[in-house]
Amino acid sequence: MTILGLPTAFVFVLVTVNLAVAEGVKEKSTRLGIGGTGVFCYQLPCPWRGVIDLTDPLADRLRPLWSGERIPDLVATPADKERILTAWEALECLKIEGAIITAATRTEPPVLRVDRILGACT
Repeated sequence: MTILGLPTAFVFVLVTVNLAVAEGVKEKSTRLGIGGTGVFCYQLPCPWRGVIDLTDPLADRLRPLWSGERIPDLVATPADKERILTAWEALECLKIEGAIITAATRTEPPVLRVDRILGACT
């Protein structure tokens, strides 16, 4: 049996390999600051809220990994989501372990994966 001239077994192998690669791609966890950046500006746009890399001591708070008024979509437990949303609205900052996953096209907002909350930013 063939599909579009290709043997069925070959098509099956291609689909299986693609699914295995897609499932194997996972952003590496890192320490991030999420919420208030501590930056206040007189002129917009201003990165008041965002996601900052806490592993880089030279990271510039004026250039966070992501910033905006709306929080990125969260992949987290319901309790972690509630805690993060509360901190976000209060312009507080939480340290988390997780990853920011950007879309390949860069036209869609990123997704923030939260593995665990470490506590308040210092």
